Amino acid sequence: MSDRTSSRQRLVSRFIVQQKLGSQQTVSGTLYDSAGKQIIDFGTSKTNVINFNLDLKERGAGIYYLKINKDNSIQTVKLIKQ
Repeated sequence: MSDRTSSRQRLVSRFIVQQKLGSQQTVSGTLYDSAGKQIIDFGTSKTNVINFNLDLKERGAGIYYLKINKDNSIQTVKLIKQ
């Protein structure tokens, strides 16, 4: 495996999801695989900035879903690992 291929694999394994909120909110996040199996529970915190730093290098290629719960809403982010 060349350094170039190795570097490319690291890039598609890391995902950063950020969002600035208008005020402090209770936020939690959970990562699921395409079958709906829970992979990671990030817990709950009070914050005004959503910041999830995901490293999926130990996971296989596929589709993952990050479910973000905020005070009054739920947001789902689709992540595709190649």
